[in-house]
Amino acid sequence: MQFVKIPKMIFTFDLKPMDILVYAGIRSFCNRKLRTIVKAEKVAQLIGVNRNSVYSSVVRLEAVGLLHKAERRVALTNYRAANGYQFAVVPGAWIRIDYSVFKRNLTPAQFATYLYIKSCKNKSGRAFPSYQQAAEATGTSKGTVISAVKSLVAEQLITVRRFIRAVKCFGHNNYRILDAAIFIITCIFRRKKRALRSQRKTLRVSTWMKNSRFNINTVSSVAYRRRKCNMFAGNTAIFFWCWGWYKKQAAVLEPLKYVVRKKKISNNYSRTLKENYKSFFFP
Repeated sequence: MQFVKIPKMIFTFDLKPMDILVYAGIRSFCNRKLRTIVKAEKVAQLIGVNRNSVYSSVVRLEAVGLLHKAERRVALTNYRAANGYQFAVVPGAWIRIDYSVFKRNLTPAQFATYLYIKSCKNKSGRAFPSYQQAAEATGTSKGTVISAVKSLVAEQLITVRRFIRAVKCFGHNNYRILDAAIFIITCIFRRKKRALRSQRKTLRVSTWMKNSRFNINTVSSVAYRRRKCNMFAGNTAIFFWCWGWYKKQAAVLEPLKYVVRKKKISNNYSRTLKENYKSFFFP
């Protein structure tokens, strides 16, 4: 999976949503040395905007010191070539954006809102920013943020839940980031774990059948034999688990059985002594 690294400090430069989108688009082409050579048409095609918008945003990004543009020309014909860009090193944490986000054709306001919500998320992938905070950070209005959040929910990039406080009033929304890459990696990990577990179970069953001389060659179908082996392995594991649990409970209850029996016998013996005593002294 490929990602674009965007600094969280980008919201402190008072940029427009278009500037943030253009910065992310150019940043997706840079190398490890934070340098890239790319045409404005290619950047505009990636993020879905006009070429002139890319030029205007680059001027504003140069003014705040986030990048430096170097004009390039062909040596013989002196024609203009693709510009070179050098990004400034911004301290602080980073936001990781998947490349598939650029294929959603998000507007600048939607992208800036998504980027800010993702910058506020915790380790569990949840964020709790208010509409006013998102509007101030992205340089838009509160209504624009609300419409952008609805569009992001429709694009299945985030989920929103209304949070109700203990005093029965609404608090900040509860956002959950739906990263496609993390979801795919989790599914692959679970699939490999499930396959490894089934291999271990099959190995245990085959070892047990080999040691106990268990013969199933009378069954003709291979698939039927495999299914029977899996069912037998599951039933055997459940049986041994229940047997182990029963042995533990029996080990705990075994001494208590004799204690209860002794106590019952002692109570009966003391009752008979009292009755004999009363009958002897009070006939």
